[in-house]
Amino acid sequence: MPHTGPPNANAVRPLEIRRYMEARGHEVVPVDLLDLAYTKLVRVKEPFVSYALRYGLMGGKALVSQMRKWADVIQRKVLDLDRFDAVICMSFLHAHILTRDLPCIKIYDCPTPAVDELEYGGEYSDEVIETLREEEMDIYRSSDHVLFHWDTYREYVRKYRYDGPNLGTMSYGCHAKDGRVRFAQPPRAVYLGYLGGYWAGLELMSRLSRQEACDIDVDGFPRPDRSLDLNYMGFAKDTDVLTGYQLGLVTCSRDRLRCEGFSAKHLEYISYGLPVLVPEWRTGLELIKGSVPYNEENFGQVVAGLSDEDTWSRLSDQAYEQAKDLDWDNTLEGLENICGG
Repeated sequence: MPHTGPPNANAVRPLEIRRYMEARGHEVVPVDLLDLAYTKLVRVKEPFVSYALRYGLMGGKALVSQMRKWADVIQRKVLDLDRFDAVICMSFLHAHILTRDLPCIKIYDCPTPAVDELEYGGEYSDEVIETLREEEMDIYRSSDHVLFHWDTYREYVRKYRYDGPNLGTMSYGCHAKDGRVRFAQPPRAVYLGYLGGYWAGLELMSRLSRQEACDIDVDGFPRPDRSLDLNYMGFAKDTDVLTGYQLGLVTCSRDRLRCEGFSAKHLEYISYGLPVLVPEWRTGLELIKGSVPYNEENFGQVVAGLSDEDTWSRLSDQAYEQAKDLDWDNTLEGLENICGG
């Protein structure tokens, strides 16, 4: 039961899970609360609570209460009407269903440690974070499998939050594209992704743009504040816009979660053969070939080095080969057995 949602990187994964499992003869029932004909209130409340969760507009007890109500909807409208071998949930908001005694395998497919993300966002009081942390721990403990999208997130949770035997990794993936990028001089860089979270590092992106080391185009949503003076291109409806660039850009905040984190856009970049500029404070860069660390002081020098065609081509080849290794059929291998065969 993968969660589907708005057009972003995390919405790709449920579609790939469905494709992968159906190709192996399994029936997959995708569920989104907005698609359940429950009441008009659900249709209004689901996006509101998602917004409230992001920006600290609801108390912890109210949020947990709403999560329980959504679990009631999922159980009554889906799980009680059929027999399932496994239930997969990718949304913290909807994951309370995993705390219940269900006659199937329960999988929490966790993109990011959600409560840490809320805590570092700085919108919630310690009391609210504590309430949500208790809920998150209950979800971790109650799930048969807690699968993170990257090894570094799994190790983050194991190190700081929960060291249970049910922690694992089912890595994010990609599909290496036929239309690879080509070298051009001067190189152009692109940022493609969500722009609404504190972790996006928009201030850093703005400062890098003002260095004029290279052109940096920004594609994503929501629209960033005009004061940042970013070359905002709107929301790219097709990732093939990446073929017009030579470098992918990752920016991120410096909190512990994001330093030890992962960006799905990174794999989208390498699927086109783009070398990827990544802040040097992000750990685990050796896990993705074609990554090039930078800081604000050396950014211009790093970009200048990638203006050499031989250097760029070597990194592009490394990135593209890594994308082949991280094909979704490889990263999802094992899911069939986890779901009970």
